[in-house]
Amino acid sequence: MNITFRKQPGLNQYGIAFFWEMQITSDDERTFQDTLIPELFFDFFCIQEGQITQRDLQGNNVNAYSNSFIKPIFTQPLLFDYHLPIRCFGARLTPRFVAGFTKNLGQPNTLSTADWFPDFSEDLKQFGIHFEHTIKAHWDDTAVAYLTPTLEETAQFKTYSPRHKRRLFKKRFGISQKEMGNIQKVHAFLAQSCDFSSDNPHIIDYLDDDHFYDQSHLNHTFKKMTGLSLLDYFDENTVLQDNLMAVSYNELAE
Repeated sequence: MNITFRKQPGLNQYGIAFFWEMQITSDDERTFQDTLIPELFFDFFCIQEGQITQRDLQGNNVNAYSNSFIKPIFTQPLLFDYHLPIRCFGARLTPRFVAGFTKNLGQPNTLSTADWFPDFSEDLKQFGIHFEHTIKAHWDDTAVAYLTPTLEETAQFKTYSPRHKRRLFKKRFGISQKEMGNIQKVHAFLAQSCDFSSDNPHIIDYLDDDHFYDQSHLNHTFKKMTGLSLLDYFDENTVLQDNLMAVSYNELAE
């Protein structure tokens, strides 16, 4: 089996972190399982070849996609089956995009079909052009961005009352700021240069007191969010998310 992942710069003015392409091929037709844990990004998927099937947490098939769909913020694991060979384009979307884009982005924990433009693109560059044309046609320049790229409240958003902020947040992101904060803490931990390759990794050495006061606090939060222990997570198949997270962490660091 051969896995290829490519990225292309996004459009900062629209809150698009980057565009990406994933291709998985094999000598025979097969199904490849992938696990994605909650992240603070929306993602647009445009399948060029093959099919992606979503499974529920019990392993039952619930939906199959062979065109385009939106992945909003999930507060629970997302299980995919890739029916090979598969080729898929995507766009990683930040809170800035969520604030300014006027089309419906669906509900949390639910994938939504998004037939925004022609399903087929010859390559990643053309996909980016198609995506940009769609954004320009459905963009609100007057929209207030709620969060900065580092997920802090913007100056204007801070002026709103707590009740108004909660209502706006829930409407646009589908989750509360507290739920978003828990996801952010987990990824702040994962973004560190932790070496878990040894037989007995000392997770406690990587804890940030601002996020988790001890290892049991981290373990409980991580297990509740992902359904996995930390060590089980690192043993999971996370092909797409490993690549997306690596690029995202680098973008934020820069």
